[in-house]
Amino acid sequence: MTKNLMSRSTTSFMKISLARLKNNFSYKTWLYPLCAATAMLFAASCNPVPGETGLSVLPDDDLIGLKYTDTLSVKLESQILDHVQTGSAPWQLLGNYFDPAFGRISAQAYTQLLIPGSELEFGEDLEFVGLRLDLDILGVYGSFTSPIKLGIYELDESIPDNDTLLVSDHPALRTTGDELSGRFEIDFSEANTFSDLQIPLSKSLGEKILFADPADLFDNEAFTSFFKGLALQSENVGFATREPGAIYNIFLNSGASSMTLIYKRKGDDGGRVTDSLEFIISNNARKFHTITRSNVSGLVFDEYGLNQPANGQKLYEFLQAGSLVRTFVQVPSLKTLPLMGVNRAELMLRVDNTFFGSAKRYAPPETILFFLANENKGFLKGDNGRTTIFASANYNIDSAAYILNMTAQAQLVISERRANNGFIIMPDDSSYSLNRVVFGGEDHPLLKPSFRLTYSELPK
Repeated sequence: MTKNLMSRSTTSFMKISLARLKNNFSYKTWLYPLCAATAMLFAASCNPVPGETGLSVLPDDDLIGLKYTDTLSVKLESQILDHVQTGSAPWQLLGNYFDPAFGRISAQAYTQLLIPGSELEFGEDLEFVGLRLDLDILGVYGSFTSPIKLGIYELDESIPDNDTLLVSDHPALRTTGDELSGRFEIDFSEANTFSDLQIPLSKSLGEKILFADPADLFDNEAFTSFFKGLALQSENVGFATREPGAIYNIFLNSGASSMTLIYKRKGDDGGRVTDSLEFIISNNARKFHTITRSNVSGLVFDEYGLNQPANGQKLYEFLQAGSLVRTFVQVPSLKTLPLMGVNRAELMLRVDNTFFGSAKRYAPPETILFFLANENKGFLKGDNGRTTIFASANYNIDSAAYILNMTAQAQLVISERRANNGFIIMPDDSSYSLNRVVFGGEDHPLLKPSFRLTYSELPK
């Protein structure tokens, strides 16, 4: 199955949106209702904030006088994670690329494979013919024309359940035996498209399954104890270009992602019959991916993200999907202002578009989400344990910035009805993409963030 490029030059992962799927790739039409459902599920996991306007949160008898405008300073802080792992999401990431601003990003995936049914029997007089792993590729971030060699291994330890994955650290799982794909190479350099992968796997693994003890094929509990699954890794791409490599978005829950064993057996008439069996992944299989960063020395992310510059100037802050980098934002002086009526408050986070890469390969996230923060600069959670999405902002190409109306928030803080703990920003597609952006920091001469406040004094 082939995915054709559209005319846009921006390289980014599929964006799930109730309004549209906007990317430089075309996707299957059945993704639209699926993505809508996913977006609604995500929204259901967060607490919405009531849609209050600034003046509406004041007492009714407060009179409003003349309007004034001030610009307040904004504090930004990059919150950086060494590595990230997911639970059993339907989308998993695989590959690696080098970003001249953010360094090398690598993703490896782990998945179980399940038998279709129970009490599996292959028959008599068996002979191995072939074993193939099919992967449904939905999207790509980076340059899909850069060849990448895979490393596929049999797991030597079981994949933890989803609850364990989300609360504990599993940066890698042990593998056993030789590499299974002969270092299969993903190479779309001669094409103008990318497509699903069909990866031949080794005879040794095929025969292990084909000649397994019937007890190991009784049901999926027995089978996943006997064959724990696969680790999908990639070799680091070289520097044939300035921005080599890519990470692929794999839809493992798709029926197009599976492992097929082809074999010969004795037929009912005593002759030889070629048969096959498909091992499925589906929603019931345990799976996850990890994302790591390396090779950042000397890059802007190293100088201003991982370290504090020698001169102390904060010229840049960072945001990256995949949950790799979050951004904390706060307007400290809001809590020191006298009581006033807020007519409008607007936050502007300016973006340095010189870091977009060639042909805007690393364009910024289309939409970012603002979560309420707690006093420790972490996510504020309600009594139900859910985080709270305050608002979202779209990237404005004309102003090269994200602009957010924060009138209600400003009034609530000034009126001492909400703590001034700030927000945590994440891209809206943070769990399955790697889109990133470089913000101007507090000390940037041209791109510093700002908070513009229009207000009216209250009678004394």
